[in-house]
Amino acid sequence: METITLETTKETEKEAKAFPEVILEQTEKSVLETFGKIFGSTERRPAREIECRSWIKIAALISFVGDINWSFGLVLPKESIEAMAQTFAGIEVDFESEEIADIAGELANIVAGAISGNMESVGYNVQLSFPTIFRGEDYEQLIPHHFISERQHYRANGYYFWLKMTVMDNF
Repeated sequence: METITLETTKETEKEAKAFPEVILEQTEKSVLETFGKIFGSTERRPAREIECRSWIKIAALISFVGDINWSFGLVLPKESIEAMAQTFAGIEVDFESEEIADIAGELANIVAGAISGNMESVGYNVQLSFPTIFRGEDYEQLIPHHFISERQHYRANGYYFWLKMTVMDNF
């Protein structure tokens, strides 16, 4: 039996890169500030150890271009967005309505605007896109191999949500 030895070179190694800390810090700061003002008690939570792909949820995706190109998805489970919509809009909004998509998009815009301002305050130029909204269950955002992603989990006034951030690994 012949033994084959493979040598590892820099071309075959892919060094793991960390997600840009400035984005993580400014995103957390922005979420805590904006959602805290809108919904009251808002806190960062450890990553949830449950399978949430099968949940019924709505997501608003916004991209940032500038000194660092990246995107985030604000993901809100059905129970969370319905309760948050009641607080935010002051009326009961059905999950299947177009209004719930408008509210999810507006919440993402508010957070994205705060992130943009906070990034600029620490020396990064960023512009943001309009939100793209997804609604359903049993879906996930797939990330190509040359991207890095991070999640931040939160709870606002007892309701869970998270942000999934994505950046190319050559940022």
